[in-house]
Amino acid sequence: MHQRLGELIAVLTLLTLTLPLIRSLTPRLITARLFPSHDRANQLPAWRWHADLLTDLAIAAATATVGLLAHLVSFALALRFDQPYGPLLAALLLALFLCGEVASRWALTGLRRR
Repeated sequence: MHQRLGELIAVLTLLTLTLPLIRSLTPRLITARLFPSHDRANQLPAWRWHADLLTDLAIAAATATVGLLAHLVSFALALRFDQPYGPLLAALLLALFLCGEVASRWALTGLRRR
């Protein structure tokens, strides 16, 4: 219970930091992606490192949340169907991975068609 509370606090803190910055960082990130020569004169602007740090924190929080969700669901399934916990956790993580792969490939093929 204590670990879930800590993760909830981390996610809420990340949201309170990220949401106000999205509006100011988005035009700069789009400009840096579409016109990289604008940033070459300054070597590499500091705001890009802040955006990378926010992205890394968001990925870490999402990974922790998905991992915790997988543990809780597999534990509940193990109790409900009287099955061993380890294989159910491995099967659930594999299913989540395959769903992510299918979704990313579907998104990539959808982007290519446009």
